[in-house]
Amino acid sequence: MTYLMIGLPVVTEGFKQYLVGLLDGYGSFQTYAKRNGGTITLRCKDTVQNKLMLLEIQNKLGIGKVYSHESQNNTLRLMIFSKKDLELCKILFELYPLITTNMNYRYNVMLASLEKRNFSPLAFCVKFYILYKNSI
Repeated sequence: MTYLMIGLPVVTEGFKQYLVGLLDGYGSFQTYAKRNGGTITLRCKDTVQNKLMLLEIQNKLGIGKVYSHESQNNTLRLMIFSKKDLELCKILFELYPLITTNMNYRYNVMLASLEKRNFSPLAFCVKFYILYKNSI
């Protein structure tokens, strides 16, 4: 896989924008404060087309792993959880910011968790709310 100087794999601009939009609409960010880490998950219904899409994203970026969950209404998930892969996603989101407030907030909570050892989700929530309130 060929990488640009900034660390992103060489993929089209349209693909990067599509991926960020897909994550903004269907993705989720989880934060694990005790482990100073997080996970980016893209979840969708288990169909052949969706599986091909998730595998294509995984192959083009060279990150994450696709899981199938029969016990959870036959869903597929592309999960990105290693710190190295999350750093790559950070570059992507700096180039193409998330649009929705909810996803932007969850992403920033996850980033704060990755960057700080003594991370408090509640303190971050209050800080983000004040910043958001002042920007309206």
